[in-house]
Amino acid sequence: MTKLIKLESEKPILEKIVVVKVLQSKGFGDLLKIRDHLKHQKHMKFGNIALDKEKMEVLITGSNRKDVERAIDWHAKGMRNAGHGGYRINFEVLEREITLEKIITKKVEIECEEKIKEINNECKKREEKWAKNKKGMIANISKFSGKIRKQDLKITELKKDKYELKKNLNLVGKELKTYHIPAYKIVWRRFKELIA
Repeated sequence: MTKLIKLESEKPILEKIVVVKVLQSKGFGDLLKIRDHLKHQKHMKFGNIALDKEKMEVLITGSNRKDVERAIDWHAKGMRNAGHGGYRINFEVLEREITLEKIITKKVEIECEEKIKEINNECKKREEKWAKNKKGMIANISKFSGKIRKQDLKITELKKDKYELKKNLNLVGKELKTYHIPAYKIVWRRFKELIA
């Protein structure tokens, strides 16, 4: 007799995360500032910090809400009072349950986007360098093609001169062949001309 084992459906592992929602701003730089500020808080422990650009949220795992609220308040107060006057961005700190899969997916997406930006910037630099080199090569090619055209014209003129020189050489050669007669025949011919 076989024993049936009932498999439990996989339930996603939920974890409480602290969400810092940025209000009144759509700048990705504000999210980066918050992330960097939180990373520099030595008294707080973090598991992961991920950014959600579309929702303008910073997702934090492994920390409690009160510590994050305190750090965000310090950040906002510092930005308002420490020479950044007029910097008025509101932050809302929430606690939410989310699957680890979503956090990791978001973090990987952000890392991939940053890598894509780096690759795009590198490609842009290479394209600019190629465009600059291409302009230089086009100028050199046009200069050399002009020289080549001049040389081709000279070559055609020299070929014409060579053809005329060969023609003259053939005529002179034929004339010289008429003079390749033995001396006694020439003397006999001249003698005949004198007598006649």
